[in-house]
Formats: sequence, structure tokens, C-alpha cells
Amino acid sequence: LDRSDAVLIPGLVNAHGHLVLTSLGNRSHDPGDGFVEWVRMIIRERPADPGAIRAAMQDGIEKSLAGGVVAVGDILGAAGGRPTLAGLAALAASPLSGVGFVEFFGIGARTAAAIESLEALVHELAAWPPSARIRPGLHPHAPNTVSRVLYDHAAAIASRDGLPISTHLAETAEERAFVEEAAGPQRDLLESMGIWDDAESAHIGRGAHPIEHLAPVLERVPFLVAHANDCPDRGIETFARTRTSVAYCPRA
Repeated sequence: LDRSDAVLIPGLVNAHGHLVLTSLGNRSHDPGDGFVEWVRMIIRERPADPGAIRAAMQDGIEKSLAGGVVAVGDILGAAGGRPTLAGLAALAASPLSGVGFVEFFGIGARTAAAIESLEALVHELAAWPPSARIRPGLHPHAPNTVSRVLYDHAAAIASRDGLPISTHLAETAEERAFVEEAAGPQRDLLESMGIWDDAESAHIGRGAHPIEHLAPVLERVPFLVAHANDCPDRGIETFARTRTSVAYCPRA
């Protein structure tokens, strides 16, 4: 085979993707505006109905394949805060392999309802064919949007059912301010949405770095954590001790 005009490389693995956000295109962002403004844009403009989700996923899948990606750890976003399997079906119909992590939220006033909906979600995932190239997984979003109670519940399910589990962790200074001090723009966002509940003070605002905050959860089941840009040395030690894998995202 003559391939003198090509470079051959192993197939690439994108361990942390958001293919459903492909439809948003490239966006500029002034870091001085803070991360919450970026989040508001995502909430406002992300595809929400199943058809738009499938179209965005297909675009992301085609771009991934064109770039040499053969396997993904993709975060199947929860439009409107509600988990959906539309993206998982799109991934399963593609040539890609890997894991489709179904994302969910639940903190403060929404924790109890999120635990109930998680049970329904896991029931749906139980019917997924075990031989599929794309395995389903769980993705509690992040420490600023998921309570420790819901994290514990998700970790127990992942351990019981053998499901891969992932989360965003140690991504921004604003996340650290929220977890350590129960303060900052991310607390303001939850309050503006009517979600914050003072019961969260049992775990939030106790002076713990986000990695330390989740350490008891990480010890229950091996996680894949995304970002880890705001990671002190003791956080790396925690990851090593708990067999946590890191999809480090330097451009974030």
C-alpha cells in the first residue's frame, strides 16, 4: 500500500467531549466576565428538542471522525436540566466507540427530585445492549450543581451496576469559592434560579477544596474527572489514591 502522501497515526481518543454543543460553533469569551456568563450562554443556546440534539451530535460525530477520533467519552448534556437519551442513540448509530455519559443535575431544592429521576434513568440504561460499541455511563455535572447526597447516590449505583462515571471537577476558581465558602457567582446563580437551600451547608462552605469535598465519593468507585485545572498537589495525591482518571483540559 503506497501512502507516501499521508501520515499514519493511532486512532485518537477524546476522553471528554460535548458533541451536542457542536451546533454553537466557536465562541469568544472574555475571562473577565467569569465562568457563569459562559454557563448562561450554554443554557440559553444549547439544542433542546430531540431532533436538534441528534443533528448537533451528528455534526460533532462527523467532525470527530474527520479529525481521526475513533473513541469518545462524551457528555450527553441535560437540556433544561433534564437527562435525555437522544444523544446516546446518535452515538450508538455512529462508527465511534467509547462511553456516552448521561448528564444530570441536582442540588439544594432539587436534590430529592433528582434522586428519583436518576432511578428512572438507570432503569432505562439497564436495557442497553451489553455488546454495543458505546457504553452508557453516569455524569453528575459538577460540585456546584450536584449535591454530595446525589453524588453518593450516583457512585453507589455506578459501583452496583458496573457503570462508568464521570464529573467535572476543579475547573474554575469560582467553583472553589462556591465549595469552600458557599459564596461567589455560582452561589448567586443558584439563588437566582431558586435552587439554593441552606441544607447544602452541611457539605458546602466548610473550607474544603472541591477535590477534598468529593474525596469520599471518589473512594467509592473509579471516576473519570474532567478539567482539574485548579488542582493543588494534595488533589493529585487524592486522585492517585482513589484510582481517579483525569481528562485534563488545558484550554479550559
